[in-house]
Amino acid sequence: TAQLPFSGPNFLVQKRERIYRPPSKAAAGLPGSLDAVIHRVLSPEAKDRFHSGAEFIAALDAVPDA
Repeated sequence: TAQLPFSGPNFLVQKRERIYRPPSKAAAGLPGSLDAVIHRVLSPEAKDRFHSGAEFIAALDAVPDA
């Protein structure tokens, strides 16, 4: 999207509250199904994020039209 997910100034609150613009709204042409992958990547809780690069790549590969 060529944009940081959290614009500040209070990055921690933005991350905790998940205040960011979904990729499909930030950049034309990105599929809405990519938003769920990024939502998980940006989770404030480590246990809710992908546990490996391979798991992340698999989720990206599963996004149609990405």
